[in-house]
Amino acid sequence: MGDTMKLRRETVAEQSLEILRSQMLDGTLRPGDLVTEEAMARDIGISRPTMREVLSILVGDGLLTRSPKTRILHVTRISAQSIREIYIARRLLEVGGVEAAAHADDAALAPLVSATEQLAAAVAADDRPGVARADIAAHVATVAITGSSDLTDFYSRLLTKLQLAIAQVVRSSHYDTVELRDHHQVFLALVLDRKVDEARAHLLGRLDRAEEQQLDTLEDAERAAG
Repeated sequence: MGDTMKLRRETVAEQSLEILRSQMLDGTLRPGDLVTEEAMARDIGISRPTMREVLSILVGDGLLTRSPKTRILHVTRISAQSIREIYIARRLLEVGGVEAAAHADDAALAPLVSATEQLAAAVAADDRPGVARADIAAHVATVAITGSSDLTDFYSRLLTKLQLAIAQVVRSSHYDTVELRDHHQVFLALVLDRKVDEARAHLLGRLDRAEEQQLDTLEDAERAAG
């Protein structure tokens, strides 16, 4: 009985976590918005202890920030410097995945194939948050080709925080989902053909453009906020 109750509680917490993350991606919750345990528990329909657990996870992921003075939580405002630092790590880790693909078997590339297919399906359904999630999954799958679970877990957590910047791009005019799909499919074909040099150059070009988009969108948002 105890194990069943624990399983149910974990399931509720995981579902609530996904709801809040989705709200950050679709713009329901934006950087700087206040998040309170009581209001969120009421809106989602869960207990306050479970919501407290969910909010703690989001703080640990860097998606929520607690004011050191008031202890109030708000959706994290990601800075331009943070974006630049994350992209330094992105280039190093993803290029490592591309280079590992030269000697990887097809099974190691299967997650990248799956994520690219999910991205294409999300584009066809005009599911912009779904496109953003599949985009992240494809980049994590690229690092996973290294065969290092530690690097892959680290990278996944790093991109979780970057979702706040990605979410703003998703809602902007800069976000061309069809072009994004095409780029991912070209990259996948290069990786599957083990064309490492071409795949590396293609990847670095995409990361350069993505960083520029996110910095431009952040600057536009800050300008609009006055």
